[in-house]
Amino acid sequence: MKFLTGKNVKAVVTACNSATSAAINYLREKYNIIVIGMEPAVKPAAESVANKKIVLMATEITLKEKKLDNLLTDLNLRDNIIKLATPELIGLVEKGEISGKNVTIQLEKYFNNIDMKNVGAVVLGCTHFVFFKRKIDKIFNNKITVFDGNYGTSKHLKNSLIKTNLVNPNKKQTGNVEFFNSGNNSFVKLSEELLNTLLSHEKRKIIKG
Repeated sequence: MKFLTGKNVKAVVTACNSATSAAINYLREKYNIIVIGMEPAVKPAAESVANKKIVLMATEITLKEKKLDNLLTDLNLRDNIIKLATPELIGLVEKGEISGKNVTIQLEKYFNNIDMKNVGAVVLGCTHFVFFKRKIDKIFNNKITVFDGNYGTSKHLKNSLIKTNLVNPNKKQTGNVEFFNSGNNSFVKLSEELLNTLLSHEKRKIIKG
């Protein structure tokens, strides 16, 4: 946060459900800028698949934190959620392994332990898992909807910037994307891959109208 605020940013998104659960309140108290956290997309999932179970894939920290428990209680979804901790998937992403046989094996192993007959949706409660979205769609032949919190977080960020008059008024001026990396080069490549994935999704969305 010190590094990012030193770049004179107007907002920070903690693009991690675990980091949000553990630190978001502290960060908002300490720093006088907009700080947006992640939240598993269980609400839109529940609205989409009424009366069916929802598998929530996340880290053990996210699943155990009180923040998630409060969210499920507020939405009256405690009995509708199947919590699924998936630590091996985290390790695969952090090694840069986002496709291939190992990914498929791990995903199928997790889902084989769940009775999917009454499941209507899968929620990706970890930002690592967006890389596996197409794989999960393929495993279930696109018959189960896969949700992530990215759209809701982006919408919340935009609304916060509008509310505080911090939106760039010049719509014709394009912005820049910069990657700052505190790890190794594989993380930079993952960031670029993620950006390309998101851009390709947006292009398809535009083409479809």
